[in-house]
Amino acid sequence: MVIAAILLVPPLLGAPDNEVKINPNVVVYNEESSPFKVLACDSESVTVSSLEGIKGDSILSAGVTAATPNGLLRKIVSAEPVMDGYLIETAPA
Repeated sequence: MVIAAILLVPPLLGAPDNEVKINPNVVVYNEESSPFKVLACDSESVTVSSLEGIKGDSILSAGVTAATPNGLLRKIVSAEPVMDGYLIETAPA
């Protein structure tokens, strides 16, 4: 005798199956609509034109752009002013 069971699990946190839920502390960068511009990035930092829309506990997320050629998913550690904007020290998110 073979017994099979299917477990139907409702979507997490009440979100519909086709909805993407982004945590409130995640800042998704969009070249056309974000209030700041990503000027440069490397594995340890991101340089942005302003801190508008970015908080100290934010996680920065970006797709592939000229300034983020590998995309970006980094947690903010600290920020300091530099000549062109702000240098944000980051850690893996």
